[in-house]
Amino acid sequence: MKLYTRAGALLLTILLLVGSLTGCTSLKPGEIPEDVSKITDPYYVTAGMKGDTVVATAGDQNITLDQILYHVATIADNYMSYYYYFGMTELPWDTEADGMTMAQSVLEDALEMSALYSVLPKIGTAEGVTADEGELTALSAGLDEMAAELGGEEMLNYSMWQSALTRGLYTRLVTSSLHYSAIQNKYYGEGGSNTPADADILAYAEDTMGYYRTKHILLKTVDTNEQITKEDGSAGFAPLDEAVVAEKYTRAEEILAQLQAADDAQALMDELMLQYSEDQDSNGNVNGTDGYVVTPGQMTSAYEEAALALEYGQLSGIVESEYGYHIILRLPLSAGDYREDYTYTLMDEMQQRWMEENPIVKTAAFDKIDAKLFYENLTQLRADLAAALDSAESNAGAASSGGASSSASSSGAG
Repeated sequence: MKLYTRAGALLLTILLLVGSLTGCTSLKPGEIPEDVSKITDPYYVTAGMKGDTVVATAGDQNITLDQILYHVATIADNYMSYYYYFGMTELPWDTEADGMTMAQSVLEDALEMSALYSVLPKIGTAEGVTADEGELTALSAGLDEMAAELGGEEMLNYSMWQSALTRGLYTRLVTSSLHYSAIQNKYYGEGGSNTPADADILAYAEDTMGYYRTKHILLKTVDTNEQITKEDGSAGFAPLDEAVVAEKYTRAEEILAQLQAADDAQALMDELMLQYSEDQDSNGNVNGTDGYVVTPGQMTSAYEEAALALEYGQLSGIVESEYGYHIILRLPLSAGDYREDYTYTLMDEMQQRWMEENPIVKTAAFDKIDAKLFYENLTQLRADLAAALDSAESNAGAASSGGASSSASSSGAG
């Protein structure tokens, strides 16, 4: 679970969207009015409860409905993007997996995210760190600027509501993420008390994640442009003529001999790769010139077995796979490439401890949340809000154009 680390990242999210409040007693719960200007609480009209309703607690911290619904919307949007790719226009909310419907699963995931965001300011205070005031000031100024560009605070609300956000909720989320960043910097940033050593990072990359890095020269013994079905029924490539294969083996022996005799085998490897390797893209460019970084199972079994048996800087012999003859050079990984991932892993472990220390308890209001109905209502509200924003923009453009014409006419009369 990775949190936003800067206020600007969340602000950019809002800018890229298809763009504390109280419930409006003149509206029925869960009813979207035709006139969106009547809405004061987007959660009330989409979910039937006020946004500040406490639906759960994490330790001694309240989790409110607006937090939950923001994460429901975000998770559902991600699912919708996936299903839309396969031609689906609605989410399969009622399908079950692992004993839960999609609706239940989305709601539980949203609750976990909300719980984490809720406890972060408390955790930050306990760790002796604070949210960056400069970031929060920049955030507020950025929202003010957006409001001015959109035509006022009401238009900013419309834009944010499309993502189940309000200005207040957005500020709370950013404040939590800034506490997260401050905790991470305290322990794992430059000069942090637990900044991981390169050896620890490489152990994580190699032993835990299984990454390894190699370069190779490939001389093909098959035509990879012609697929065939083998005698055992499996797919494969058409073999080259035996004489051609024999010629390639001889060439592989010559290349290997050159590399073994070289004072700098790695430098010569780069040169010979460009000259001989047939591991090429559709434009004839040699693949893997910077080295392949892979995990077990990504390369052919023959290649992988030979590569993992090598020490750093060591050359293999001639390795035969279903593609042809390989000469492989094992290369070391760079700790800097995995520092961020390792830090996230360490932070994930801390997050698990925080949540164990701040268990989630649901209130009766939580059981009233209908994720499916909320998302359906939000979809309708989004369309209405987009229309209101478009109308406001058109009216502003017409007024501006009219003002310009009037000004020009007055100037001419003068």
